[in-house]
Amino acid sequence: MRLFADLWNNCYSEQARGSNGRGSHHDLLMAYMVLMFYEEHSNALMMYFSTNDGIYFGAICVSATGGCIANALLLYLIIYRSPKHLSPYRILLGNTALTQLLLATVIVTIAPRVITEGFSIANIYLGPSQFLGPWCSYMLYITMLHLALNSFMSLMISMIYRCIVLRVSTISAYGAVLMCLAGYVLPFSMLPSCVNMQYSANTTTAAEVTHYMVPHMDKYSVIVTASILQPCILWTMFCCSILLIPIYATMYFCRWKILTFIERASVMQSSSTRINTKRLVKALTIQSLVPTLSIFPPAIAYLLIQFGILGPQLFSYFIAPCLSIGPLIDPMITIYYVSPYRHFVFSTLLSHYAPSIASDTNQGRSQTIKTGYSPTRKSQNVTAPL
Repeated sequence: MRLFADLWNNCYSEQARGSNGRGSHHDLLMAYMVLMFYEEHSNALMMYFSTNDGIYFGAICVSATGGCIANALLLYLIIYRSPKHLSPYRILLGNTALTQLLLATVIVTIAPRVITEGFSIANIYLGPSQFLGPWCSYMLYITMLHLALNSFMSLMISMIYRCIVLRVSTISAYGAVLMCLAGYVLPFSMLPSCVNMQYSANTTTAAEVTHYMVPHMDKYSVIVTASILQPCILWTMFCCSILLIPIYATMYFCRWKILTFIERASVMQSSSTRINTKRLVKALTIQSLVPTLSIFPPAIAYLLIQFGILGPQLFSYFIAPCLSIGPLIDPMITIYYVSPYRHFVFSTLLSHYAPSIASDTNQGRSQTIKTGYSPTRKSQNVTAPL
């Protein structure tokens, strides 16, 4: 801005001194055009943050970065550290990990504030997606919701897989891919339905719709306002709320069938097979509880807003942090309950302690030989849980 002002002043001073050069008028006109262009687009090139927005965006960056790192680690373990007996099942694990990696990336890219008022919804985008414009920002918001649903759907597919494998000897890798594609049909249907959605990117309209509850709304670069009565938005709301009920019912039905089959076939199965199956079922059960912290709270909060119990201002900072919980917790659960992954992570993290542990062990052995009694078991307990 200072550069344009100096250029303007220099051109004006040359004209005032009586400069008859053709360049002075041309430079004056060019400086004016550049200055007007800068004034018109300066707001679009700046990211406005209130104090609450800054805290909100910082929290999202931390949680989403943790989710990206955790899922990237899980993908590495799936590709390079999976034993042969996990070959078909690792496709399902990879589907979940890749979905949640993309989910964490999209969350930090858009960082949306979602404000609902009546039958209207206004999204304020605080992330870098605002430089892509309102349509791309809103489509990324729908992408975020569809990835959250697909990550939950993949857990149901994994539970169905375990239920089928107990009755069928095995499922090929091709069959596992088909199961992932079948589970992706419903989440994907949210995307094409919203391509031609009717929306407004006018900040004045957004302020009027939300009854001016957000101060300085005109300073935000990208705000998208839309009516929730549009079929595409109604379908999105249905998929992210009502559809969760049959998904949960299917998961717990499969869990009940798996545990029942294990008890009935305990004579025909080895103890290691039963233990591994129960461990994976327990992991899937714990993972199925994560959406109660990530997906259900925003849906319930929206209903409370519609009934006037909860204020929409608090809800605007609610959706993205909730959805970022899944990508952060799910990969940790998978890594812990899949033994090859857990052993690799623990052995890698504890590798720099190996020399000290070995020296303590050798010292303990020499003490046992000399004194005739065993030392304390402090050094012997440094092992990874099974």
